[in-house]
Amino acid sequence: NAWLYRREDRALQVRVSVTIDHKEGRARFSVADNGSGIAPEYRQQVFELFTRLVPSSIPGTGMGLALARKMVHLVGGKIAVEEGIDGGAAIVFDLPTGSNTQQ
Repeated sequence: NAWLYRREDRALQVRVSVTIDHKEGRARFSVADNGSGIAPEYRQQVFELFTRLVPSSIPGTGMGLALARKMVHLVGGKIAVEEGIDGGAAIVFDLPTGSNTQQ
């Protein structure tokens, strides 16, 4: 998606990061780009199956983020869209690590 929705006026940047909270037993992943971004009012809608916010000239089915949400939720995680690099989009999700040390 970062490649498809990149801005033509600048070089594409993608940043992948993870933060692990050992005490809570969670890992927070972020995949951020400097593309066209997703407006805040559409950030929940993009997780609905077959939802596309762009013209049909850009290939796609509208299934990618819906399937990602399903997979993340199946293992007890959460997923959201946040602000990315220079107005782009960031897909952030957290997953259990299986090493929760809280008693």
